[in-house]
Amino acid sequence: MIFVNFVLAFAVFGVVGAAAEVISAVVGMVTRVVATPPATAAMTSGVRIEVDNEKIGAKAACFCDFIVTFAPNVGGAGPLSVAALPCSHAASASDHEDSNGMNQKIYNLEDFATQYHLSDIFGAYAAHLAVTAGEGATLVDMMAERTLFTKLLLVERGSCRLVDADGEGPDAVLSRASLLVVSVRDTAQLHDVSPDFEAECVLVDESFAQHASHYRLTDEKYKSMQDIFHFMRDIVRHQHINKIEMIQSMVNVLRLIIDELPYAQRSISHDLGHKKAVYEVFLHHLYRNFRKERQIRFYADKLNLSAPYLSRLVKEISGSTINDHVTSLLYKEICNMLTQTDMTMGEIADHLNFSDQSALTNFFKQRSGMTPIAYRNR
Repeated sequence: MIFVNFVLAFAVFGVVGAAAEVISAVVGMVTRVVATPPATAAMTSGVRIEVDNEKIGAKAACFCDFIVTFAPNVGGAGPLSVAALPCSHAASASDHEDSNGMNQKIYNLEDFATQYHLSDIFGAYAAHLAVTAGEGATLVDMMAERTLFTKLLLVERGSCRLVDADGEGPDAVLSRASLLVVSVRDTAQLHDVSPDFEAECVLVDESFAQHASHYRLTDEKYKSMQDIFHFMRDIVRHQHINKIEMIQSMVNVLRLIIDELPYAQRSISHDLGHKKAVYEVFLHHLYRNFRKERQIRFYADKLNLSAPYLSRLVKEISGSTINDHVTSLLYKEICNMLTQTDMTMGEIADHLNFSDQSALTNFFKQRSGMTPIAYRNR
């Protein structure tokens, strides 16, 4: 059984038709209605509705927290109003029944950061923490939590033992240059953490694998992974106009490195999977360089590909041309700078490598239908 709390206001949900669809899906799952007292003196009493987990369909499964109250009205209860909170990464920690029948919380990133007092975090997107000597007990607890995000642990010093949760395989020793990837809703059981154990941990709101995995990295891969962890730390710690894009870029690179780890000694065929991997690397270079570099040749050289091949590959995978990608990023960046900074048109043009302010104005007007000044003064 799960508990679905039903609270006031169609306006918050936004779309009446969508709300009706959710109500219709939930009605067939209701097994019991329980009266609940008002949370404050200003609120009316509500109801708690118990729902059978097994009856949840695709539509209802998208929602995990509704509240329903009756708006006060002269002479009795008023019309029923509904507000729906999507069961997304922003949802609060929920409960999971483990193999022993005990409820275990499933944390989202922000709740997890609060629970473990993490400071280097950016919303529900990413977080970074350093595990220093003597913090082994906290690390063990963190890795044992079920979460709605992926935990990546890079061991830099000392060692610990990773216990096989299913009891079907041998335990593994994690030491310097070991990488542990704990997937969404999965756990890792760590034991015998050495007193000198040190590691870095990155938490990302992405799914990397179905189950926890660990790898022994080469010196080259270990250095690359360290660099990415440090980049992620600096991104979440400092202010950036394009922080979300920067985080996604680092996540893409992490995914590519992790995906190829099991095949490090094997040649990678140029199938669709490989093309998607090349496309992800292209996006990484594009996010880093689009403000200054617009030429296809620049990105083709970065990937050791011919310009025509890269153009075909990007079009095949994404359905859009390289020019479409560049144009979209430039336009969004200009919009950000117009609304989030007080830079002049000339400064923005120089920052984004336009030949002059006129070229910037013409580019922006073609896509927005108005001048940059008009857009800023809306």
